[in-house]
Amino acid sequence: MRPIIVAYQWLIGGTLFFVFLMSSFLLTFILPLRLLDVYVKGMLRFIIRVLFIRVKIEGVEHLEPGKSYLFLPNHVSFLDIPLFGGYIPRFLRGVEADRQHKWPVYGWAMKRLGNITIDRSSAQSSMKSLQKAADYIKNDCSIILFPEGGRTSDGSLRPFKKLPFLMAKQAQCDIVPIAMKGMFEVNRKNTLSVTAGTIHLYFGKPITADVIAKMKVTELRDMVREQIEKKLTDKMI
Repeated sequence: MRPIIVAYQWLIGGTLFFVFLMSSFLLTFILPLRLLDVYVKGMLRFIIRVLFIRVKIEGVEHLEPGKSYLFLPNHVSFLDIPLFGGYIPRFLRGVEADRQHKWPVYGWAMKRLGNITIDRSSAQSSMKSLQKAADYIKNDCSIILFPEGGRTSDGSLRPFKKLPFLMAKQAQCDIVPIAMKGMFEVNRKNTLSVTAGTIHLYFGKPITADVIAKMKVTELRDMVREQIEKKLTDKMI
């Protein structure tokens, strides 16, 4: 029975995601990105629901209407990207590994949608990417960045990189930590199957630019990590 379910997930979910990528790519030539974002979020939410994944959200009331943020969530699965893209209530773009933009179809769509690439092997290139992300925030576009730099392999929170916090200082923006719980049971690294389940997203209170300016990068990094880890271990999330 399980192989049949996996086949369904990849046939239906994969087909819908392909349609989403191609249609989004083509629509970027017709519609302004902010108008297209309504379609993007709707399609991503639909794909998540088709995979029998429920999403519960807490803490969204912490977000100030119309304000751009740097969102920093934990990273578990390849499904994180459509999940956050669909359920973060902001016009936002992501910072992705440069190799992902070389993938056919996916890379085409992400480039046209305006996602930012980063080459972690080059400090100079990384700083240019972070400057671009900072410019996005200053122009009313939120940014999502995974501070772990990759997916967890065992469900635990990995060490955080410094670059996202350097960017927050440079952009003089607020940080919103996001704790995502339940994804490891739904889909994990190096696993093709998706198990029906519920994902909990908790939006922490924004860390304001004024507070960020007074902190060292390492202090800020450790504080954000502690906040996310606390929510991940909180049974009431």
